Amino acid sequence: MCARSPATCAGLAGPCPFSSSFLRLNFFPYNKFGPRPPTSPHQGATRRVPRRRHAGQAVHRWAAKRFSQQGNYMIDLLNEERFESIAHNDKGFISAFDDAMTKLGYTFGNNIGSGYCWGRYMLIYRKSGAKSKNVFARIYIRDENIVLRLFLNAIDKHRGYIENSPPHIKEVFVGDHGKCKHCHNDKAGTCKFRKTYTIDGHLIEKCNGITFEFPNPSIQRLPDYMSLLTEFYPKRKK
Repeated sequence: MCARSPATCAGLAGPCPFSSSFLRLNFFPYNKFGPRPPTSPHQGATRRVPRRRHAGQAVHRWAAKRFSQQGNYMIDLLNEERFESIAHNDKGFISAFDDAMTKLGYTFGNNIGSGYCWGRYMLIYRKSGAKSKNVFARIYIRDENIVLRLFLNAIDKHRGYIENSPPHIKEVFVGDHGKCKHCHNDKAGTCKFRKTYTIDGHLIEKCNGITFEFPNPSIQRLPDYMSLLTEFYPKRKK
């Protein structure tokens, strides 16, 4: 990890991105955002424990089995020795997220690059085939976990959606993580790295270098992450 500040690193794009991962693999029932955890015995669940727990256990068993096999690009990539410290559940999320992003027209460029200040490795998602280099999402691969980060702007335009979101989504907008500390980047009373918006009547200021991060993202919450992304970047009708 380097010593540069989040604001300094905010301008780095990095040489990262990914490809299609679990297309055409039907291990779980799917909704429009990706795989849904199993909810019945024939889907791999068990009724011996509460629904939330058996869904998580089934996801873990599925991920462990899939990543002991070969023959899929994403699986082969994450099975490389440099990624052996990544938990099976985290590998499963990376693959499922990549699948969902591919279906929406995003790509990570078939490469996992340096994480710079944010982690050991990093995936960067951009619009597939677009000339613009705008970043829409990243996955930071750290020694202890992975972090999903979404790049969102014009927060006030989506205030109603955020205020009615599940707690694990709303928290990244209203919590203390990434709170602006009014550091030395202020010029003429403004900072180009500051995001300012209002939620539930409260003015919130965040540092753009570390905003909208979801630590330990899970497959169970994948539909919520994708719903948030499509709220800000709706798919255009052809």
